[in-house]
Amino acid sequence: MNPDPSTTDGRRYYGLDAVRGVMMLLGIVIHAAMFYTVMESDVLPLKDRRTSPLFDLVLLLIHSFRMPLFFLVSGFFGALLVEKYGMKGAYGNRTLRVFVPFLIALVTVLPLTGWMIISFGVSVDQGTRVLWTTNSAHLEWLLRLERKLGAAGPGHLWFLYYLMMLYLLMPLCALARRVFERRGWTETLRRFTASPWLPVALSTWTALTLWPYKGGLVQGFQFFAPHLPSLVYYGTFFVVGYLFHGFRDFLTTCERHLGAYFAASTLMFVASLAPSDLDYRQGGTTTWLHLVTISLNGVLTWLLVYAMIGLFQRFLDRDSPWVAYISQSSYWVYLVHLPIVSFAAWCLVDIDVPAVVKFGFAAAFTTVVAFVSYHYLARRTWISVLLNGRRFSVGWPWLEPEGRAYSTAMGRETDPVRSRQ
Repeated sequence: MNPDPSTTDGRRYYGLDAVRGVMMLLGIVIHAAMFYTVMESDVLPLKDRRTSPLFDLVLLLIHSFRMPLFFLVSGFFGALLVEKYGMKGAYGNRTLRVFVPFLIALVTVLPLTGWMIISFGVSVDQGTRVLWTTNSAHLEWLLRLERKLGAAGPGHLWFLYYLMMLYLLMPLCALARRVFERRGWTETLRRFTASPWLPVALSTWTALTLWPYKGGLVQGFQFFAPHLPSLVYYGTFFVVGYLFHGFRDFLTTCERHLGAYFAASTLMFVASLAPSDLDYRQGGTTTWLHLVTISLNGVLTWLLVYAMIGLFQRFLDRDSPWVAYISQSSYWVYLVHLPIVSFAAWCLVDIDVPAVVKFGFAAAFTTVVAFVSYHYLARRTWISVLLNGRRFSVGWPWLEPEGRAYSTAMGRETDPVRSRQ
């Protein structure tokens, strides 16, 4: 079947490229903050002696939209890949760009991350300043962490793990789009997806998928055993993103109503704090409170998703050195950032300064080290080819002149899958 000319895509989505990159870079913020929260976490139960409720707010806010938005944009670009390479080619592309880096990081970055986190935990508990020894303190702390977590997991690589599973939905999404076309629903759906009220409608389903989570806080995805509620929750955003590729008027809606979405999401975030905290403490056992909590969080998530897309579409949907650099560096930076931020937190354990100062140093140190490593170790090497399909020629963005075609300056795309077809 020939593609519908109205849905055939030939443009580059600079704004969405930037969204995807920044959502990955926010991993530095959220993982630096996790060491200084007051709230106990079931995902990674460790923290510094100095804490601040400010970082609980930071985590709650970022967690409410970051990964839903990432999976929505991943679904959107998944549809673009299918359009460009076909279903077989898209899976070949994702195997090279997602599965292979996941396997490599699993045996390199993840053990290094564990080493840093164990050393941090022992330093907090016992005041030692040793990164790693074979003494009983480190081994006992490791065993205690394993018992608390309950099972092994891929650490911060979990998003790649889940993304690979969600890519299996692409044939069903493509089938759904063909059904829409055959039944003549395309124009109706185009008007529906362009409605500024769509995020409120979508939040109804999202609220239902939040039912298993106390306080509306999505957890359980951190293990190798697939967590069905998390797959359903994040899978919803992936599917919506895939289908949105055929109805791209939603991008204009996000940008046009940017102010309203941000204002509404701010009010919704404030309104959700008290019920979410109480529901979390009660374990989601009070039905009416849990229903209020998941409803507020469902609306909040979609309002923030729309607001963030509108923000990036309005200000960054253009060919610029900053957008190009962020979109290409973010994958590497995310993969390597957690052992770096854990090392920075370990260095600060015995320094008696406020949590805000520790967080600021850890985040800044990680940002500098991660980006410098990308710039000099990955940008023009086989690593960039593995992660992004090409080498990258653009230098530090603040040194690059405006007006250059940076999307073409990224270098010629290397796609073995396509070349074999």
